[in-house]
Amino acid sequence: MQYTSTRRFNNGLLMLGAAALVATSLSPTPAWAQDAGFDARNFRPGAGPHQVFVTEAADTLEHLQVAGGVIIDYASQPLVLRFADDSQRAVIDQQLAAHLLMGLGLFDMLQVDLAMPIYLVNDGAFGGQDIRGATVGDLMLRTKVGFLSSLDGPIGLGAMLNVSVPTGDRSAFVGAAGPSITPMLIADTRFSTPMGATKLTANVGAQLLSESTVHAASVGSQLTFGLGAEVAIIDDLLSLGAEIYGGSQFNNFFATAAASPLEGVLGAKIHTGDGFTILAGSGGGLIGGYGTPDFRAFVGLSYAQPIAEIVEDEPVELSPCPDAPADYDGPVDEDGCPVELVLDCSNLSADYQGAVDVHGCPLLDSDGDGVLDADDVCPLEPEDFDGMEDGSGCPEYDNDNDGIADIDDHCPDEPGLAAHDGCPAPVQVVIREKDQIRITEKVFFETDKAIILPESFNLLEQVGLLLRTNADIKLVEIAGHTDHRGKADHNRALSEERAKAVRDFIIERSRIAPERLTAKGYGFDAPLESAKTEAAMARNRRVEFRILEQETVTLELEVETNDPQ
Repeated sequence: MQYTSTRRFNNGLLMLGAAALVATSLSPTPAWAQDAGFDARNFRPGAGPHQVFVTEAADTLEHLQVAGGVIIDYASQPLVLRFADDSQRAVIDQQLAAHLLMGLGLFDMLQVDLAMPIYLVNDGAFGGQDIRGATVGDLMLRTKVGFLSSLDGPIGLGAMLNVSVPTGDRSAFVGAAGPSITPMLIADTRFSTPMGATKLTANVGAQLLSESTVHAASVGSQLTFGLGAEVAIIDDLLSLGAEIYGGSQFNNFFATAAASPLEGVLGAKIHTGDGFTILAGSGGGLIGGYGTPDFRAFVGLSYAQPIAEIVEDEPVELSPCPDAPADYDGPVDEDGCPVELVLDCSNLSADYQGAVDVHGCPLLDSDGDGVLDADDVCPLEPEDFDGMEDGSGCPEYDNDNDGIADIDDHCPDEPGLAAHDGCPAPVQVVIREKDQIRITEKVFFETDKAIILPESFNLLEQVGLLLRTNADIKLVEIAGHTDHRGKADHNRALSEERAKAVRDFIIERSRIAPERLTAKGYGFDAPLESAKTEAAMARNRRVEFRILEQETVTLELEVETNDPQ
């Protein structure tokens, strides 16, 4: 007979036959049954936001950041006894476990976790004795060190040491004979795909523990491994994950498929904000072995504490004249506020027959097109009065000012893009606001490079179109920002290069005058979010368009003041 999932696990157990089983079942409390058993668990989720489900990434929690969660896991027939005549009996028919997880980050490179499985249901039978009721498994202490982060470079590297304490019930196959130590190496990488930002993880380790002998078979030290992938389908909201993980006993190292159990799971994570994540998934055994179920399903809630940045507010000096223009250079009162101005046109000739304003001062029209100079964008070029923006004072050869001549423009009265024959894009993702050009999509770059990805071309062409059709915008700063990961100098340099790449793209594609655009990289000096969660970091990685200068039209006239002095 053999211990297996229903896919057969043959690790050299002696085939004692049905008669031996019947004999042992007559013993009310067999001594060997009390000593027999091992921890048949293979599903070991971790605390914190950096693992897919089971496989770990090299990143760790921030210093003194806490994390935790509860994952409910159901497994169908994770341990089955198979006889020489191909008949079989489930030793563990079904399990329902709650995995309690806690984690703490230290020094921005170390993470310490505690994991305790509590078996709410653990039903089966072995050695003539029923296995029933709730019980606890082995407590595990996990210590992870991160050496490199894939957020700062092409790969992430780390190491982990798992130490389990035999708190579980060995005879119920939820506890080992003694403590175990599992050193493990961790690697991961990140890149962009059409589906979204993708993370790949790989773990390999050696679980070292005392051998447990059941009949003539032993379960002991083994190689462990895992591969995982996670894709952000919707930024800051939804990600999908897939994993395979398993092991192979050193005393029967990959000698048979049954000695090397392998399991796979698929799942999803919903990030609700404020550090909470809802996760769920399912899977089952790919290659039979102990702890490999016919079917597994899990659901859970995890939490990673947002870490607030401590920023000292600079004192703000309140102005006694908050409504005064910043560039006002006229007369002021004792508080430094502008005094009321009264226009003086008393020297105007009595014979003047032209139009005057409310103060009796002339209204000027240099090009004679009927549009006063104060309102004339082209005061030396007469308006053509073609029914399009006739009040601007300028003749229009490209009525919508989108850079496409009316003769070639399928939508001559609506600003558009060349890619749409001069018509507007179907979806508008650029909005002009008082002091910024707001974009509703992100600008995507190749990882750790200043190369704009093609999916952002339409977005930047719409920014260029807005600049073409809003000539009053004189100067825009393209601001590049990163998250907190990596060295400050590297982040500032990378954000500067990306901002310059955006500037060059808009100048070339939309034929915008270079003096209207400037680029600056801020690194992590101006975050939108102070938290250190994945969602907050994604919001902090951004490109902004700030309007620094806008055109204002003024009329300079001689004035006198009602200065009480």
